[in-house]
Amino acid sequence: MNAELFAFVLYFVMLVGVGLFFFFKGRKKANEKEYFLGGRSMGPWVTAMSAQASDMSAWLLDLARCGSASALPWEQRPIEFFQQNG
Repeated sequence: MNAELFAFVLYFVMLVGVGLFFFFKGRKKANEKEYFLGGRSMGPWVTAMSAQASDMSAWLLDLARCGSASALPWEQRPIEFFQQNG
């Protein structure tokens, strides 16, 4: 098994382990709805930060797409490269 696959599997196992740990730690009468909604106890700051992170993620993805298209010759560039995203 090469190093990249080993690192991916290790990361995935750790991620699932942390999720399961906190799922069972706070399990009073919790179910999956409580787990995914955070018990509806998160304040507006968490919601605002999550929305801002999602917005930045989409913006950076678009920026990376345009940057990767600029590495191609003019004939092979996708039409989206020349369109303005508003």
